[in-house]
Amino acid sequence: MTAQVLSRPYNSVNRLAADTQLDVKLSVTILAMNAEVNRKQGVTTIFVKTTDSSLKRLEYEFAGVQASQVEPAIAEDLGLPVATVRKLISYRILD
Repeated sequence: MTAQVLSRPYNSVNRLAADTQLDVKLSVTILAMNAEVNRKQGVTTIFVKTTDSSLKRLEYEFAGVQASQVEPAIAEDLGLPVATVRKLISYRILD
């Protein structure tokens, strides 16, 4: 019987799309954000510390090294006001 089931044609209307991006919304409390600004590479890496027991740390990388570019991008990704990001973030410049 297994051979019959495995050998019959299977037409599915639902197909897995491999070229889509997953949009995940998390609800965690953010404790702090540490930014490492790499001027040579032109990127800023953000490390986000949370209170969640299963998701303690998130990491983001943004193009740009100016706070005026990076802070709005962080706020948008995390769903926070820019003012909140400014209160929680600290910067470290890498040369």
